[in-house]
Amino acid sequence: MSENGKNIDDEKDKETLKQENNLNIELNENEELNKINEIKESPKEEKLSGKNNNNNNEDKKESEEEKKLIQNKRKINKPDISSKASQRKRKKELSHKNDGMCQYFFKTGECGRKDCQFSHDIKTYLSTAKFFDTPCPLYNKYGTCPSGFLCLWGKEHIDFDKIELKKNEELIKKHPIQKELNIILGEDIHKVRKGNIDFQMPGEYPKPQPKILNFENKLILPSLCTFANLPYRRIVKKFGCDITMSEMVMSQSLIEGKASEWALTRKHPSEDIFGIQICVGEKTKAYKSIKLLDKFCPETSFFELNAACPIDLVYKNGMGARLCEVPKRVETLLAAMRAATNKPIAIKVRTGKDENTIAENLIPILYEAGAGNVSIHGRTKNQRYYRDADWDYIEECVKVSKIPVIGVGDIYRYTDFENAKKKGVCSVAIARGALVKPWIFKEIKEKIDYDISSSERIDILREYAEYGLTHWGSDEKGVNTVREFMCHHLTFMSRYVPVHCCLEKNLIPSLKTRPYEGICYRDEMEKLLASNKNEDLIKITEMFLGKAPDNYVFVPKHKSYTIINLLFKLLKVNNFIY
Repeated sequence: MSENGKNIDDEKDKETLKQENNLNIELNENEELNKINEIKESPKEEKLSGKNNNNNNEDKKESEEEKKLIQNKRKINKPDISSKASQRKRKKELSHKNDGMCQYFFKTGECGRKDCQFSHDIKTYLSTAKFFDTPCPLYNKYGTCPSGFLCLWGKEHIDFDKIELKKNEELIKKHPIQKELNIILGEDIHKVRKGNIDFQMPGEYPKPQPKILNFENKLILPSLCTFANLPYRRIVKKFGCDITMSEMVMSQSLIEGKASEWALTRKHPSEDIFGIQICVGEKTKAYKSIKLLDKFCPETSFFELNAACPIDLVYKNGMGARLCEVPKRVETLLAAMRAATNKPIAIKVRTGKDENTIAENLIPILYEAGAGNVSIHGRTKNQRYYRDADWDYIEECVKVSKIPVIGVGDIYRYTDFENAKKKGVCSVAIARGALVKPWIFKEIKEKIDYDISSSERIDILREYAEYGLTHWGSDEKGVNTVREFMCHHLTFMSRYVPVHCCLEKNLIPSLKTRPYEGICYRDEMEKLLASNKNEDLIKITEMFLGKAPDNYVFVPKHKSYTIINLLFKLLKVNNFIY
């Protein structure tokens, strides 16, 4: 067949295919029209008879569609960035970011290990590292930066040509970095983990000989979870705090050799009287933990047994406030602790579980049990922090106590301290009052209501940032840690109402006073410092710590923060409180 014949046949085939397709389309359209007409022309009785069945079918379809929508949402929606799981994931990613690098070498430029298996390739790190353009706050003051090449402000103190760290010898001599104390060595932690410690456990604990701790008129910052960190303790020491204490330390974690728990026992040289608070419910663990602390934390003045923590997880495990209900267990714990050390042992308690009970069953036995003093938080376990501290009941406890009593609760002004002293206590411990205004110790000693300016408050935060970077480091992980703790502190510091604002409304400054609507601030910075919005808290940290990472999320640790704020909003609405 010729080529022309083939082309003609192909064209005919194409035309026939087109015609067939057009016919199929027309047939399909006619079928759809017929179905629509049948529905329209069907009698109403048939529709009514099948109504129930149709409803059931429609419900099933809707439920199936809802299930599909929920499943699609789960696939599309991102996980809750404020959840604990996502927080742990971000911390894990950050902690593993520099895996494989010799941390000591990258911080100091030297490595003492003979066969170090970690990377020393600084050139590769510097080629990808991102630095802030602002000066390094530590190098500018101390002439050196402990984080070395890992510092986020490293541009100022890294010689990129010679690949070495710069040092300013004049500043190093003028402002030497003070080394922290009570630091346990890595080899010692390894011994603790392996159980290679000879505790010399006694068969029976001898009858304890009490060592009295008389803190007459000494102002105390008590143990505060999250908030009594080392940088913050340095701040309150500058304002006249006499005695500082560590955060609550869990005995089980100490015995297991957890580095994060041992880090809580560190102190700064400026903390001349320093105590470590231990949370424990078994006598063997009490003995072992105090024995370890006595050995590896020699710069500790005294130890304190926690019998006041109201957290359910602690309470249900027979620790914290649960001990106030079982005086015999308190006796055995104090005996074990006294047998493990020659240093004084104190105890902190609440007034009971639901009702005030400790004046009858606990306070009278503490002297014979070996306690050096007792701190009484004037609330029951169930009251937590929601009601006023019962100072009248603290006075009852003072009358039956054979050891010095320290009062705790609602100290916010120098007049509160003077009223507390009238109840017979030897001194007071200031917790939330010191978190709202760290300068409260100065107010008490000078007997004034200090109308602090916003610039002075910013200086406090700048100092906290500097102390935090020295303590946790100025690398990415350290800066994020400082930012998180600063945000936690700002949740309390934002509750402060300036003295001049209280005078305008004839308000008496107290822990219940909150920034009110229409408050007249002296400047925009004072207004910003009163904000409790997360975005504003992060904005304040960026003044000292550079821009926060895009994925950074701050979530308040303590539920009491959000609950108390909600309660005060309700009270404001009902005009019960300013």
